[in-house]
Amino acid sequence: TEGIIPVSEFGQRGIPNDFTEGKEIPIVLLEGRTFGYQNVSYREARERIALKHIKNCYIEGKPVEGEIVKKIKGGFIVDIGIDAFLPTSQAVKSVGERIKLLITEFDERKKSVVVSQKKYIEFEKKQLSEKFFSSVSVGDIVEGKVTTICDFGVFVDLGGIEGLIHISDLSWYRVNKPEDVVHIGQKLKLKVLKIDKESKKVSLGLKHLLPHPWEKVEEKYPVGSEVTGRVTSITNFGAFVELEPGVE
Repeated sequence: TEGIIPVSEFGQRGIPNDFTEGKEIPIVLLEGRTFGYQNVSYREARERIALKHIKNCYIEGKPVEGEIVKKIKGGFIVDIGIDAFLPTSQAVKSVGERIKLLITEFDERKKSVVVSQKKYIEFEKKQLSEKFFSSVSVGDIVEGKVTTICDFGVFVDLGGIEGLIHISDLSWYRVNKPEDVVHIGQKLKLKVLKIDKESKKVSLGLKHLLPHPWEKVEEKYPVGSEVTGRVTSITNFGAFVELEPGVE
């Protein structure tokens, strides 16, 4: 026999785009018939499946995925299998985007769910931080992106945690301004110099993956050869001349 799902079941969203002929969907058999077709409910079947999944995620503290459907007073409605409430204070994205969330309140009887995107972001950062500190050791090579530049160095996003390149570890030559070496958004390969698991701090080095300028200095500048240099400072006992960055 054939069943019919009333279009009213789909509310403001309308019939989903992925509903095509031949697609198998879960339904709940209802009493009665409409125009000779058996009444069935897709919404109720979807809610039953979703509620079971939501309950498990709430108990175990696992994230759920959903789509922000519309903005309402005080927040947003998010489709996570059933309609959930996302307070404005806990949201980062806007309507029409699929996001991951943590469930902060759940009432199975009332089918009431409150979710938070910000708490998921905190959860994800914690997971990434634990993974980093359990798998990375001093001496390892890591990749990161420059997020902040300040007088004493550069902060780098390592994927969930931040590391610091001290200004003295940017280059083998003297650096006056970190901006002269790197820029915001730049991706770098770096060496892990120090890890403090208790304070969650990571010290990184950029220069340590570059050749030391003094490694071949005797070959490049043999005694008695004539070279050109730049005077960098003058003192009462002589003048300092830079032959190349890092070699004076």
